[in-house]
Amino acid sequence: MHPRIRCALAVSSLVWLPLACHDGGSGSSGPPTIDVTPPQILQGPDIAPNPNPQVPLAAIVTLRTDEPAWVTLHVSDGVNAWNVTPEPAPVTDHSLWVLGLRPDRAHQVSVEVTDVAGNAALSPNVLALVTDPLPVPFPPIQVTVSEPSQMEPGVTFFDARFENPQFKSLEWGLLVAIDAQGEVVWYYRYDQQIFDARRLPNGNILFNYRLPGSGVAEVDMLGDFVQGWHVPHAGFTPISPLSIPLALESVHHEVFPMPAGTGSDFLTLSTELRPYSGYPKATGGTGPADVVGDVVAEFRRDGTVTREISLLDLLDPYRISYDSLTGFWDRYYGLIDTDDWAHANSVVYDPATDLFVVSLRHQEAVVAIDRPSGELRWILGTHDGWDLPWSDKLLTPISPVFEWPYHQHAASITPHGTVLLFDNGNGRAFPPAPQLPQADRYSRAVEYRVDPLAMTVEQLWAYGGPSDKWYSSFLCDADWLPQTGNVLVIDGGKSNGAQGYARLAEVTHTDPAVVVWEVFVQDVDPPIDFSWNVYRGERLSSIDPAAPLVPEAR
Repeated sequence: MHPRIRCALAVSSLVWLPLACHDGGSGSSGPPTIDVTPPQILQGPDIAPNPNPQVPLAAIVTLRTDEPAWVTLHVSDGVNAWNVTPEPAPVTDHSLWVLGLRPDRAHQVSVEVTDVAGNAALSPNVLALVTDPLPVPFPPIQVTVSEPSQMEPGVTFFDARFENPQFKSLEWGLLVAIDAQGEVVWYYRYDQQIFDARRLPNGNILFNYRLPGSGVAEVDMLGDFVQGWHVPHAGFTPISPLSIPLALESVHHEVFPMPAGTGSDFLTLSTELRPYSGYPKATGGTGPADVVGDVVAEFRRDGTVTREISLLDLLDPYRISYDSLTGFWDRYYGLIDTDDWAHANSVVYDPATDLFVVSLRHQEAVVAIDRPSGELRWILGTHDGWDLPWSDKLLTPISPVFEWPYHQHAASITPHGTVLLFDNGNGRAFPPAPQLPQADRYSRAVEYRVDPLAMTVEQLWAYGGPSDKWYSSFLCDADWLPQTGNVLVIDGGKSNGAQGYARLAEVTHTDPAVVVWEVFVQDVDPPIDFSWNVYRGERLSSIDPAAPLVPEAR
């Protein structure tokens, strides 16, 4: 070991101690020059609120040192204390983000500087910052269960949306991060509705915006625009003039980052509009119809669309389930009585099998598509209504306890290669069988194992069901948590008849599942006319983007 390194290791993290070190080598003419002087702060330290008002629970600390050094920030709000991750390399001009601030609270920040020799010192100036209260409207958060010792570490990140006569919810979007106690530690506010959102490996946030689907944005944790993509559409203004146009009809429900080496950067869902004759009508009989079909699409960061797979070409466009004839896309296409035939609401890529896995809500099915060929590989869903050649792709259930999903969301591939999804359970029937009465409906988080060679499927685990009845009719998510094996359930489209609300729960992957964390997003005291919902969520290992990223399910 070099003598300077050996000396540096003996230095305290908070004070520097001159040590009598020598190199011990033969022929030495005298002791080597030893750096025992900690770096000096020439300018600052100063703290300022984040200049981007879209992320108010953040600040920036700046200072200048007389030699290259690392800076570590020790932050306290009187209840919580944490450190800001040190800079990756020693520099003289420092600018550090302070994330994780709580609303309406006084924060103190101590600054520690350390040079390459390991000499360290604390600045005598303790910085202070008081954050503003949460704005109105803001989702109310009530924690009913919190067992941190049994939970996946980190913060829970989710989108929030609401309906209220005084506000247009399509012109309001919010991303929120909360800790195990339900305290808000970060939020991002935008003036258009946000749906799918996730953290990228580079630490930035990627999200869709503008329902049903026009834009995609990447922002950093200060809320600053990094890159964006959009579909030019009447009445739509992209998040930035630097947003890149995409040659697609829409981008909706999900933007999934593709692995390196695949030739694409992102996977998404798009649409196409096709006229059909002799199409079933909601009022009975048949006639001409404008059918919206989903398209699996890939694109690069430069906006180049590299792949499109039409589901209308892959599946039976005349297979009609409950809600297949509803007009979800009417406003987007500027038409009346379009038919939302399949309503794809998630798409992921599984590199282990080279498959796309797509959730088709209005077909009561999750389908796998071979990426190289674009061919259909299997169908996980009720066998009702499938004719040849599609019936040859149906999976056969083989487990003694088994239920098909209905109107499901957010199908993903776990690290074990299984399929995890949120089974909304609307009606639990395929026409002409009657749907379950509203009072008998239930939702589940459910895991399946598919054997593509035997064309079989097993139900491995479920949370929820007839004996553990809870229900969300729309939205929702289920995520595998890799450190604990728990499952994060976004039970996000609930209703008590007069008001919409959401529940976020972390449950054990056991039979029966045990709730170790539960949060309600609901106005309750006094009840007002806000209806809150949550589309998706995920657990981040830390609010700090420099912290290791928890691998999400594929």
